[in-house]
Amino acid sequence: MQRRQSLAWLGASLWAGGASVAHAYRPAPVQYRNALPAAQGQWLEVEVLGGQRRRQNLPIFQHRRRWYVGGEHGQPYQLLLRNTSNRRVLVVISVDGVNVLTGEPAAPEQTGYIINPQDTVQIEGWRKSLDTVAQFIFTPPDDSYAERTGQGGNTGVLGFAVFEEAAPPPRPPGYRRQEYESAKGAPRAPAPAGAAAESRSDMGTGHGQEMPSSVREVQFRRASPRPAETLQIHYASLAQLERQRIAQRGGWQQRPEQEPDPFPGERRFVPDPPPWR
Repeated sequence: MQRRQSLAWLGASLWAGGASVAHAYRPAPVQYRNALPAAQGQWLEVEVLGGQRRRQNLPIFQHRRRWYVGGEHGQPYQLLLRNTSNRRVLVVISVDGVNVLTGEPAAPEQTGYIINPQDTVQIEGWRKSLDTVAQFIFTPPDDSYAERTGQGGNTGVLGFAVFEEAAPPPRPPGYRRQEYESAKGAPRAPAPAGAAAESRSDMGTGHGQEMPSSVREVQFRRASPRPAETLQIHYASLAQLERQRIAQRGGWQQRPEQEPDPFPGERRFVPDPPPWR
């Protein structure tokens, strides 16, 4: 089964008809008791898949109101985006502060992918043309695409700006669809302020091998110049996330660590101590 994905270019957009997301993904073995399968917002759900052929869900963690994902150096990865709403949405995607479609410093008014209601698309890399992408791959920060193109400083973070589609306005007298479609335009939005991670990540995203991924142009009109929501997912090696105690090893059956509780009981009065022996 094939699902279609699309990407919006300001007023117009591009529709991908050849990419498939019907892979047999296998979740990674549970090694972290606080691991989650996806980062979830109100409009968008994001999974990160690692590997070349037998792709697996990379563990996602929520720590101090931030999302984190852990990977390994040299590992290709893909982004699986699911529109959980009943409206078509546009998602502008940033990797290391760079727009994955244009290679420019990312801003919300730029081009992005369109996802139909309750549908899923898979983003496998930096778009090189209407027919190909270069794989995302975890690399040392100095070898990331952002650093190599002079756009460093934001390595280790994924960004998703979600826009709701505007409802069509009332049709004027003498309306003709072709004229209406060509008149559409995309509102512009101010660029978001950057958010630094708690500490610099030990990974960036490199420019991997090219692979086929076809798209075509369609139309999308944004309901607002501001995103309906913005998700950020910081990423680093699993070893770094463990050192920072963001990823906590252990099976799901283990009891999570807890901070000391000064009020662990419900007694109303001080009981007698044990008798002297």
